Amino acid sequence: MWTHLKNAIMQTADTILDRIESVTYKDWFDAECKRATISKNNAYKRMQQRNHTQKAVEEYRTARSKEKRVHKQKKKIFIDCGLEELEHLRSNNENKSFYQKINKSRKDFQPRTISSRNKEGMLLSEEDDILSRWKEHFDELLNKELSDQHVTSQKTYQVYSDINEPTPTLDEVKNAIQKLKDYKALGIDLIQAELIRKASPDFVECTNQLITKISTTETIPEDWNWSIICPIHKKGDMTICSNYTGISPLCVAYKIFSNILFNRLMTHVETAIGNY
Repeated sequence: MWTHLKNAIMQTADTILDRIESVTYKDWFDAECKRATISKNNAYKRMQQRNHTQKAVEEYRTARSKEKRVHKQKKKIFIDCGLEELEHLRSNNENKSFYQKINKSRKDFQPRTISSRNKEGMLLSEEDDILSRWKEHFDELLNKELSDQHVTSQKTYQVYSDINEPTPTLDEVKNAIQKLKDYKALGIDLIQAELIRKASPDFVECTNQLITKISTTETIPEDWNWSIICPIHKKGDMTICSNYTGISPLCVAYKIFSNILFNRLMTHVETAIGNY
C-alpha cells in the first residue's frame, strides 16, 4: 500500500510540477577573471625565466594591474547586483528569501573537509576507511545497549498492551497531515511535506487505510525503518567525528503516523509524569 501511495504522489508531482535543478552558488570570479589571472601567472613565469629583465618585469606589472582591475570591477558588479536583489526581496515582502541571503553573505568561506581521524587520532584519507569510521562512530552512538534499570518491565508493558485502543480515524490523519512543516529536509522517500499537505482527499483516505492497517498488524513499511544520517559540524576539529551531531531526516509518511501516536500518548503522559 505504501509503495502504491508513494509512486502515485511522485508520478503526479512529475506530471504537474516542474523539477528544479539544484542551485549553484554564483560568484564574481568568472571566465574573464580567470583569463586575467592566467595571463598574470604566465607573465610571472616569463619574468622568472628571463632573470627579471626590465621588459619582463614591465609585462608582469601590467598583467598584475589588469588582473586587479578586472577582479575589482567584477566584485563591485557582483555586490551591486546582490544589493539590488535584496532590495527587490524586501520590497516584495519575501522575508524568508531575504534573510536567507543576508545570512549567507555573513558566512565566511569554509573549506570542505572529507578526511577524518580514527580513535587513535591517525588521519584517514581513503574513502572506504572514512566511511567505516563514520559507521563505527554512529553505531557506538546510536546502538548503545540499555541497562536493566532503563528497560521497561514486562508487567508495565502488559498493562498498556491490554488496552483496547481504537484504530486511527480519518480526522486524526487529516490533523496529522496539516501539522507537517514546510521547507524540511527530504527523507529516503524523497517526498516533500508540501506534496502531502496539498494532496487530494482520495490520497488522505488511502493514507488513513494504510495507517489503519499498520495499527492493526503492528508492522510498518520497510522504508520507514531507514533514515539518512547527515553529520553537522558543531565546533572544534572538523576531522574528529565526535565534533559532529547527526541529523536524521525521516520519511514524511512516518511523520504522519508518529504525529497520531504523539497526540494519543499526550493524554496518558500528562497524568503519568505530572508538571515537570
